[in-house]
Amino acid sequence: MPKSIEITAWLYEQQYNALAERLRAVGVESVNKEAERLILERYQQLVPKEEQNKIENELREKIAAEEKQHEESRRFGLIKFIENGSVCCFTSDLLSDLRQNAIVMRRYLRDEIEPVPESLADYYALNGQQEITRDDYDSYVQEFGIHPNVTGVFVFDLDTGIVSTIDRESGECDSYNIKDVSTAIYHAQRKTSLAFWARDDYFYSQLDGKELPSEQETEQDDSPAILM
Repeated sequence: MPKSIEITAWLYEQQYNALAERLRAVGVESVNKEAERLILERYQQLVPKEEQNKIENELREKIAAEEKQHEESRRFGLIKFIENGSVCCFTSDLLSDLRQNAIVMRRYLRDEIEPVPESLADYYALNGQQEITRDDYDSYVQEFGIHPNVTGVFVFDLDTGIVSTIDRESGECDSYNIKDVSTAIYHAQRKTSLAFWARDDYFYSQLDGKELPSEQETEQDDSPAILM
């Protein structure tokens, strides 16, 4: 953001309290707000309109450039929740890989989150993860593997009990039983002697061979069913 300069004014406490009381009586919430209003009023009175417009344009351009730079350097996970027929999508800078999101999912399923949220998506929204539209989600998915911003794509379908993720290199979708993901997290979190990155590797090793067959593989499987 453009550099700001703090302006400080000093009053004795009795003076401040007396002024604050009079301002509240006329509907002004604070001395600071009134001081800010008066300074901006003087700015508008004394600085020529042409110069004000030039300054405002420069500030807008600088803010836009910084926001663009921030967005281009941002790294985040892309998350979709399906629960009770409702679909919610998020981006998260903090929960940017499958293991981190799976930790939260396991706590939610085991009722270890207090207060108990209405849904897993509700918990994410209440804890500052950025909710996005389904159109934005689809747009990010299409760019996954092309642009580096998205670190992973994760779908938690609590209605079917399936967790899915997209492989960056191949673009293929790997799906797992939600219980297998929860169990993998349980074992990985118990490895407290391992470094964080090593626990990450251990988590994924626990999912090796647990991938669910894709719809295409299921359709191509013409072998007779084995009845138990």
